[in-house]
Amino acid sequence: EFLDQIGEFIKLTDKPCVIEGNAKISDNNYDTNWEISITRAQKIAQYLIEVHQLSPQKIRAIGFGSIMPETLTQRIDFVIIDYENGAGS
Repeated sequence: EFLDQIGEFIKLTDKPCVIEGNAKISDNNYDTNWEISITRAQKIAQYLIEVHQLSPQKIRAIGFGSIMPETLTQRIDFVIIDYENGAGS
């Protein structure tokens, strides 16, 4: 449900969105935290494209693994890019 709200929000803006995956956990299905984080970000991007019919040109998925220090062991960040003002929101 929360992801659907995010999808509707992204639909309302004309700006692109970067989905950033972060992970600091071990998972026997993946060799690295980077693989975990990029896979999660890609799955969310695919969901938003398929279910909410967002343009693939509007969505980017990237993974940071465990290089972005944070107290959470896993998270997804949604960053709206405003190229006109040269900053992400």
